[in-house]
Amino acid sequence: MISSRWLRTLSFGSNIPRRIATKRSSSGSSSAKPALVAIDTKDGRVIGSSRFHGYDGDKSEVEIGWTFLARSHWGGRYNGEMKQLMLQHAFRFVDRVVFLVGLHNRRSQRAVEKLGGVRVGSRPGASGRDSIVYEITAATFAPGGPS
Repeated sequence: MISSRWLRTLSFGSNIPRRIATKRSSSGSSSAKPALVAIDTKDGRVIGSSRFHGYDGDKSEVEIGWTFLARSHWGGRYNGEMKQLMLQHAFRFVDRVVFLVGLHNRRSQRAVEKLGGVRVGSRPGASGRDSIVYEITAATFAPGGPS
């Protein structure tokens, strides 16, 4: 089950259509990146962020990635809970969510697999480097599932 004890803020920019990005960033800037910001409600400290990218309405697809967590929150439930929240939101609007993970980034590969991601191939990521493509579809997604 997803806990919101540590999560207080969802902040989205304008690089994804309004139906995916429910709020503009606090700066209101059109160059802002859509992001979920995780804030520990105990002390108000930002503990991480993740964002949507590459929305493709024709393919009914969006990418989730660029996730960062404070080292103090590695290995726990935080990454899984952030991704579960983002997946639940995304599947209101698309049929497929993809994750592009570096070929040698075993920690992130395992994290996406724990979410239910299935390896479906490879392609260059935003940096131009080859990445493994994982997907989760609306049909296979289990809200509140493994995290």
